[in-house]
Amino acid sequence: MESDKGMFLAALDTVRSAALTPTEHLLLERFLDLAEDPECAARYLLQKVKENPNRSVEASLGEVKEDWRQLVTKSTKREAIPLPLQCLLKRRDVQNCCCMVNHRERLDVNATFDVEPTWIIPPSTFDDNELAYESPLSSLLEAFLTPDKVRWLRDMLEGCTEQKNALKNLLLLSPSVQSAFRDGHIEITRGSECTDLTLSNGDPLNGNVHMFKIFTQDPSLYPLPSEELLRIHSKIATALHLFFVEERISIGWPRSPYISLSKTACQYIRRCWHFVPKPIRVRCYLLLLKVNERLYPHQASALAQQLPLGLYMKQCYRTRYNEGMALQIVEQRTSIHAPLYVDTFEHEGKLMLVMTWIKGNQLNEVFHRLSYQERAQLSADLCSAIKQLRTIPNNTSHRFANVLGGPLLDVRIPDQPDVAYGPFNKVTDFHNSLIHTHIASSTEEAVAPIYSRKYRSFFSHADLNPYNIMIDRGKLSGIVDWECAGYYPEYWEFTKGIYCVENSPEREKIIRDAFPDDNYDEELAAEKLLWKETPPWV
Repeated sequence: MESDKGMFLAALDTVRSAALTPTEHLLLERFLDLAEDPECAARYLLQKVKENPNRSVEASLGEVKEDWRQLVTKSTKREAIPLPLQCLLKRRDVQNCCCMVNHRERLDVNATFDVEPTWIIPPSTFDDNELAYESPLSSLLEAFLTPDKVRWLRDMLEGCTEQKNALKNLLLLSPSVQSAFRDGHIEITRGSECTDLTLSNGDPLNGNVHMFKIFTQDPSLYPLPSEELLRIHSKIATALHLFFVEERISIGWPRSPYISLSKTACQYIRRCWHFVPKPIRVRCYLLLLKVNERLYPHQASALAQQLPLGLYMKQCYRTRYNEGMALQIVEQRTSIHAPLYVDTFEHEGKLMLVMTWIKGNQLNEVFHRLSYQERAQLSADLCSAIKQLRTIPNNTSHRFANVLGGPLLDVRIPDQPDVAYGPFNKVTDFHNSLIHTHIASSTEEAVAPIYSRKYRSFFSHADLNPYNIMIDRGKLSGIVDWECAGYYPEYWEFTKGIYCVENSPEREKIIRDAFPDDNYDEELAAEKLLWKETPPWV
């Protein structure tokens, strides 16, 4: 008989080896991972696969997935809350969204905000015939939460007829947060994803994690929400959000609202534009900047922002002319989709770079939408781009330098923020610059055999992370942010590509597959030792 751990691993392997979509894999993996007793959930899933040997594994898993969708969707019901309970809830939470409790001391005592009460888990959940004892959905719920936890949940929801018990199952939230919570986009436990939401005083709820404390003046009269109910909701919310993602993916990639010109057309327009005297061009750029700040005040940035007419402006405060020159070299010597260099000019003592805008979204924003085929094609496209970059000759007087032959700028070069180092003619000098002054001697000894090797020097983007890889309708649309570009040791593009994704195997695979003919695992291991002891920009 399989051990409990072996059963879990067998179920996980069954899911991962099935021909499913990335979202389906994630849904079923989370069903196993987040289950109260993962072995119990694994036993259920394996039994479902074995029930009909004449049916494919994918069909059996698809049936489990659809049952799981049907089950978790029941928690999205909007259920009425009696008026007396609403009054008690507002007394407990001082008529404010519970997410705002950290801001109460700054609120006007007479201020009122738009708030809505909501059940954490709808009390009538088990009144549904589909969740009757020993029904298929009930068995699925018991596999996920365990029979004991389901019994506890039934008793807890039945007890909501009493006011004190009901308060343990109630939250007071601003309308947008309440809707997102109900649909599974927010987990109120210890953090989750929530964007473009507002608190009841109009403040934005930004970031992936919003920390707050909930308290009550009298726990006997106004008990706080049950942490266990919130934990159960958190588990269900993960599935709800993934089903939402799956539905959005099924609609297909949205079309870009912007009209984009071909590279040839942009080059022709740029050539004509450069006949205009530079002072006039600069005035036009600054005018576009003001127009953009008025139209999109929340998008304004001190360092970079998108302009009308398909342009992008960036302040080059660290590497001055390096990025502009890198863009020109990439345009001249490769077919890589990158911003086209348009202009540079001084403004208020700052060097500004104007370039064309690359349509699409950052890979980090849309990675979850990519199919396995799209991910494989992305790796192939990145591989092609890297090979082209490696053909660019080094015409500087140094082996390891920026594109102008000057110092290198990289978050991996420690000691002082925003300070470039080099250039270097010896790879040992480059490697010495990576060693922080406070690195342990044992770490230095561990990386020494790797760093004493000889390496070729290649032109590299040097910051090939998911924020700089642009995706449009599932395909690579461009690579941006060439600020760190220069000539680096041959492994650098690979290790820096892993730098921002090392905790995400799926994203790491994109980078690894872009280097099919190279093996830099030993260099990566050495780099990881230093990463642990060298935070970026210190």
